[in-house]
Amino acid sequence: MTVLILAPPRDEHASPVRAELERRGVRVHQFDLAELPRFASLSVEFDGRGVDPRAHVEREGDSFDLDDVETVWLRRLSSPQPPPLRDQWWARSECNNLLSGLALALHDRRWVNQPAAMALDGGRGKIRQLQAARAAG
Repeated sequence: MTVLILAPPRDEHASPVRAELERRGVRVHQFDLAELPRFASLSVEFDGRGVDPRAHVEREGDSFDLDDVETVWLRRLSSPQPPPLRDQWWARSECNNLLSGLALALHDRRWVNQPAAMALDGGRGKIRQLQAARAAG
């Protein structure tokens, strides 16, 4: 099993959960979306038919294919931090569009907390999150 935790590196909740999952032999990638695009890259390629996307995250010390991810925990959403540009609004918009595409590419995975649900309840659906975490093992 591979779990993707979307959270800053020193998140007070993600760090102990990650440690426990790793202790149980689960492969874990903790990824802070604020690393994009300066410290991490997210690339997408399509199959020969141009239908099925395959996404890959590359950063110093860690790289992984999103195809390998079975469970996603959206612990804390960070905004991408593009380098200072004349058209900063455009760079942020492009990063946010990429993240929307990322969520769509992972739509069929087990989510501890769905992005749409977090948008509706501001991330306060703790009971639902705990139920999903328990069901995920």
